[in-house]
Order: sequence, then structure tokens, then C-alpha cells
Amino acid sequence: MKNITKFLMIAIFVSPVMFSCTDDDDPIVPQTVDQKLVGSWKVTAATINPAIDLDGDSIAETTDIYNSILFSVCDKDDLTIYSSDYTYKEDEGATKCDPSDPQISETGTWGLNSTKTMVTHTHSGIVDPPIVIVSLTSTTLTASTTDASFPGYTISFTMAKQ
Repeated sequence: MKNITKFLMIAIFVSPVMFSCTDDDDPIVPQTVDQKLVGSWKVTAATINPAIDLDGDSIAETTDIYNSILFSVCDKDDLTIYSSDYTYKEDEGATKCDPSDPQISETGTWGLNSTKTMVTHTHSGIVDPPIVIVSLTSTTLTASTTDASFPGYTISFTMAKQ
């Protein structure tokens, strides 16, 4: 009888812990790629491959373009702002390279390919080369693209959501 009483006492005290109501039953719905992209993004790193010669010595030694003369201090606070209506704008940030430049330097539309692995920008009738998403979280975007200014080169960059 003592064993049955102990068992019942343990069952009475453990049951509320095991069967209590919690919000844990609510499913967590992950954000879509589109939802993760919406917001303001700032470049925090950028590289180019293959290396380029920036000092004129005919030796291509530079791959870190974010910390080179190609990225001025005034460029490092620029924002790309993606909206949920699939429009985007390029904001010059607090520090403009030329004080007379407009605050918004570019506007257009953005979209994703069918596999949601590439972002395209269209502005003034021009479709930029696609941006290939390497990784994307709610706070960090790592991607790569090509640029007409550097034919044959791949530019990789990381952006942080602001």
C-alpha cells in the first residue's frame, strides 16, 4: 500500500509539469527569402576574385575591395532598402561623398528567380546582373555578382541588416 501511495503522490506532482499548457505547441513559421530581404542593408565586407592591381605596380594583389580605395568612407554607410512591394532604393546614408548628391541615389524594383537563389534589380529600364544569394538569415546576407566595371571578375559581399 505504501508503494501505491508513493506512486500516486509522484504521479500527482509530475502530471502538471508534463501536461501543462504552454505556447510551445504553436508552430514556428520560418520567414521566406522575400521576408528576410525586406529591410535596410549595409555592406560590411566585399572582395573581388581574381585579385586586382590597385597600386599600379602590375601585380594583382588586392582582393579585399571593402578596405581599399574602391570603397570610400562615405560609401560604407550607404543602404540598400528592400520593400515588401518589391521596390528598392539606394540611400546615401549619413555621409555623402558629394554633399550635393541626392539622398536617394537610385530607385527601382527587385525580384527573385523561381528558386529564390538570385535577386535582380531593375532601374531606369536597366536590369543589373543577378545577385546570387550564398547565404541569408534575418540579419546577414552573403552574396556574389559580376559587374560591368570588372568584366571576368566576381564580387562577393556581406551585408548586415540595420
